[in-house]
Amino acid sequence: MKRLTPLLLFVLLVLTACQIQPSYLPTPTKTPYSMSTALPPATAAPTLEATATLEPTQAPDSAADITPTQVPQREAITIENASQVASTRLDSLDHPTALVWSPDGSLLAVLAENGISLFDSDDLTAAPRLIDPGTGGGSSIVFTPDGSSIILAGYDNTVQVIDVVSGGADTLLDGINVNTLAINPAGTMLAVGDSVGKVHLLDFPSGDLVQQLQIGWPIWSVAFSPDGTILNSGGDDGMVWMWDVVNMQLLNKYDYIGEVWTIDFSPDGIFFATGSADNSVRLWDVLWAGTRREVTFEEHGNDVLAIDFNPDGTIIASGGADGFLYLWDVIIGGSLVRFEAAPGSQVVSVAFSPDGTMLATINSYGPIDLWELP
Repeated sequence: MKRLTPLLLFVLLVLTACQIQPSYLPTPTKTPYSMSTALPPATAAPTLEATATLEPTQAPDSAADITPTQVPQREAITIENASQVASTRLDSLDHPTALVWSPDGSLLAVLAENGISLFDSDDLTAAPRLIDPGTGGGSSIVFTPDGSSIILAGYDNTVQVIDVVSGGADTLLDGINVNTLAINPAGTMLAVGDSVGKVHLLDFPSGDLVQQLQIGWPIWSVAFSPDGTILNSGGDDGMVWMWDVVNMQLLNKYDYIGEVWTIDFSPDGIFFATGSADNSVRLWDVLWAGTRREVTFEEHGNDVLAIDFNPDGTIIASGGADGFLYLWDVIIGGSLVRFEAAPGSQVVSVAFSPDGTMLATINSYGPIDLWELP
């Protein structure tokens, strides 16, 4: 055998090595993909099995079909819309004398000969709940600031504190002919104006006498300022007496013409309004002692018996012995609108609801009317 040349030997060795598969390399089991190789089928997305069949819903035919029911919101009475208010007759009671809203506006309390009728503001046209403390009616009622009790000046010469829920009554004062009541915003002092010219300041709820203010003429109206530091009283002497009930001293006296039947402070405490036997509603400036703001409303044809500011202080409602209800513009001055609320009778009490959306009035013949926007 011929001897192989070194070059030939080297070539043979290289060719032999290219045919040997190293034992440590894995043997391919799949053919690599190429542009011509078909892709494996795609995996389908997982599906959720329905647990219930959903039926298509139908739009409600009207707002009444919507659940829960949406209660329409009342609109506040303002200077701009005051002429649009209309009245609804709630009830008629025997000889009603006063009405007042609870602090949260949920109740309207009306004092009459047969007791106190409580109207629910959620349905004021429904029959009221009657609380009869056995006083034969009375001259004045007020809610305590927390709304839990009503304080009543009864015709039996008592002052009663009546629980709104149970109707139970406790006697706070006895033997005094009371014409008017007011409680301070903190609920700690009760002012009682009597028929012999005294204002009794009582600690509340104990009823202990704190101070007795001597006027000398029958007192028909008392009112605390919003901060509780001032008490105004008005009566037969034709004057408004302004008292500092913190230091127990007289601050001022405002001359009037004729008996002062009613007093109310503006919500901000800057002004107070009075209604009198001279047929006028007047605004007085609390900050400028002894001066009267140059706004006097004189369109009533008889005594002004009841007044009330609306919650933002821009409107005064007044009721008179002429049977008319007036709404007055406090900002500009002058009347906004006049209603014949008690034909042939007298409007003896007026009260705005705490949110300013309703105004309640009573006349001496018995009807109770609610005034609001349609």
